[in-house]
Amino acid sequence: RTRQVQLYLLRDGLLENKTHLVKASGQQFPMSVSYDAASGKILVANDSLMTIGNEWKLDTLFDSGHAIMPNPEKVMIAENDQLIIKSQDGDVFLYSLNTKNENYFYKLPISTSVERTLKLDHEKKLWIYDKGKNISRYTHGHSPGLALEEVIDTYSDNINTSFYHFNFDQNGTIWCVNNKGIQYIYKKNGKKWQSGEFAIYEIRDAAYTDWFKVVESEQLMWVNLKNQLLYFDRKIPERTAKSANVILEEVQLHNQVTSWDNFSDSLYSYFEIPRDLQLKYHENTLTFFYNCPTTVEDLGSAYSYRLLPQDTIWSKPSESKSISFSQLRPAQYTLQIRSRNTGMEWGDPTSFSFLIRKPFWDTIWFRIFLLLLVSGFVAWVFRIRLRQERVKGEVKSQLLELEMRALRAQMNPHFIYNALNSIQSLVATNQTASANKYISKFARLLRQVLENSKQSEIHLSRELDSLRLYVDLEKLRLDEEVKFIEHIEETIAPAAILIPPLVLQPFIENALWHGLSSKKGEKIIKLTITDDQDWIHFSIVDNGIGRIMAASLKSSSTYHESTAMLVTEQRLRDFNGDINSIPLEIEDLFSSDGSSEGTRVLLHVRKKLSSPTSTQ
Repeated sequence: RTRQVQLYLLRDGLLENKTHLVKASGQQFPMSVSYDAASGKILVANDSLMTIGNEWKLDTLFDSGHAIMPNPEKVMIAENDQLIIKSQDGDVFLYSLNTKNENYFYKLPISTSVERTLKLDHEKKLWIYDKGKNISRYTHGHSPGLALEEVIDTYSDNINTSFYHFNFDQNGTIWCVNNKGIQYIYKKNGKKWQSGEFAIYEIRDAAYTDWFKVVESEQLMWVNLKNQLLYFDRKIPERTAKSANVILEEVQLHNQVTSWDNFSDSLYSYFEIPRDLQLKYHENTLTFFYNCPTTVEDLGSAYSYRLLPQDTIWSKPSESKSISFSQLRPAQYTLQIRSRNTGMEWGDPTSFSFLIRKPFWDTIWFRIFLLLLVSGFVAWVFRIRLRQERVKGEVKSQLLELEMRALRAQMNPHFIYNALNSIQSLVATNQTASANKYISKFARLLRQVLENSKQSEIHLSRELDSLRLYVDLEKLRLDEEVKFIEHIEETIAPAAILIPPLVLQPFIENALWHGLSSKKGEKIIKLTITDDQDWIHFSIVDNGIGRIMAASLKSSSTYHESTAMLVTEQRLRDFNGDINSIPLEIEDLFSSDGSSEGTRVLLHVRKKLSSPTSTQ
């Protein structure tokens, strides 16, 4: 394509005018033309849309969704029949010419840049140059898209990436045009990217850098300027000359001239640079001045540095001969500085090591001391707290025990008085056999209550024996027929399970006196004991008049009843060892017509087995 928007095809040494193809497509200003010899396809990036075809006809390029590529600026055919299209806005799109895949425009996920330059190397791999930043190589990845394969920039390769145009030769060397002349970027022994320069005064004096072009022809490199065409041998000379090493001239502390005799045991070099420098934590701002001697007049030098272990890569080359580090953290550092003269390799780095000590509160010994001090204080507080909790628990247990004994002391006289009246009534009516039977059961119950009250835990079998005696005595005393039904799950061994004493009796007493005493008809109390892994569940169900009606007939024993339940509930919480558990539940039972059918009491006791040597 010529500057006069003429399109020509060179074939068999003859130049054929194909400008009619561009005009036939309805466009006047083609931006870029690409030709694929394998398929014979011509691609034109016009100022508003893409066209594709052969030497006889060009058509607008649509994707499978009938979309066009708007405002294309450059087009090329990369590996695997991929069209690389750059828009005038700086975006890069892919379009596959492979008919096996669905054709559509895919935008590469890279930032938009109008100064972006696209090139293909001899392997048809895509290179993208972001002016002044880096050169990136992409390869065909998983469809759709391209995979980033390599990046060349100042920070990773110490290569100046400020140039105007670049191209590739058959050896993979990148040739660039910059303000000084020609720069070449190559891989030495296929390992690391390096660069060199050829100074060309014609390029330095050129005023129209936008027209710079560099191309390859056989063994020559050609550079297009505005008024002339330059060529030179593209063979890269062996570079053996190294730049001189950097000389460290001065080190300043806090940006002030410093006498290092007070900071270091020894000095070295003509400039009295401190050796094995050790600084305090607040002496952490240092400035270094350096230079590179040269015997060639006007031979430019560039400097690069890195501060280990803080920096892992060399800094961007600069002509500055000083560097400052502010507010460095305590650590062992090594500053490396190197220089490079024009046309030479980097010189060997000059190193300077120094130590910034940690403050005493940041040392491992201080931390260990502080940890021991805090641990000792926590242990002391925990011990005091544990002692307070133990004393508090003991006092609480004593109070609960006193409350239980007080309740028993309150219950026993009432129960004993009624029992003795019943015996006297039996004797007065000459019911000698019944009186003897009553006295025998009454004596057994008193003996068991006295024995159990001395212990905080008893076997479930003993609690059940006392409960049966109590129910029998109450039935005789009330002269009523009450069915007391027991159902114990087969997996439960009452003789091996421990529970607090006198936890079932208050609820059986409530069922008899408040639920069944005023009821007419059949009277039933059912005790069910079940096992659930770590828990024993007690269910006491009566078919009495219910709590609502019983409350309306309440007597002076109401306070005793409620207090007994509260104390029993607290005793179960302590026994279970879980203050958040709910050991006691009371449920009113109703029939379908809403009438009362009795009351259900549920007790939940944590399973506790007695030791084989335990006897009660």
